[in-house]
Amino acid sequence: YGKFIISPLERGYGVTLGNVIDLGTTYAAGALTFGQNGVAQVTLTNMEIQNATIGAFALAPFGGANIAVSDVTFENLTQYGIYAEAWGAITVVLDNVNMTDVNGYGVYVESYEGGATVTMTDVNIFGDFLMGGQGSVYCDVNTTATVTATRFHATNLFLGLNVATDNG
Repeated sequence: YGKFIISPLERGYGVTLGNVIDLGTTYAAGALTFGQNGVAQVTLTNMEIQNATIGAFALAPFGGANIAVSDVTFENLTQYGIYAEAWGAITVVLDNVNMTDVNGYGVYVESYEGGATVTMTDVNIFGDFLMGGQGSVYCDVNTTATVTATRFHATNLFLGLNVATDNG
């Protein structure tokens, strides 16, 4: 039994939900907002996601993005475990998250005008090096990026951690 309540949604805001068991080549859960100052918000708790292109994504071309994931296992991800792209600030919080067979990045964050904060506790990212596993965490921001990791493990990836800032 599952119950989803998504409200209120103002003009320019939206949410995408997918089957969280076996997705083929789609997205598990995500949010997209086109609101002027809107925030794309995604929260995943206590689930297993298999065979997804992206486990969770938040896209906000004109606002910010927040992703919170706890007690979640991602298996066989063809691009990203977590993907956040926004004009404004981005916050990603991961707690007790396991990713296996990641072919892209475990966490990918790109902010054009705001900063990014990534906090990870009890996170394991196991890439598929032979299939192009890129890296555990990638942050590309215009201002400041903060990445905090406690009990974090990543293996079989080209890059361990990459943080690039243009001005900070």
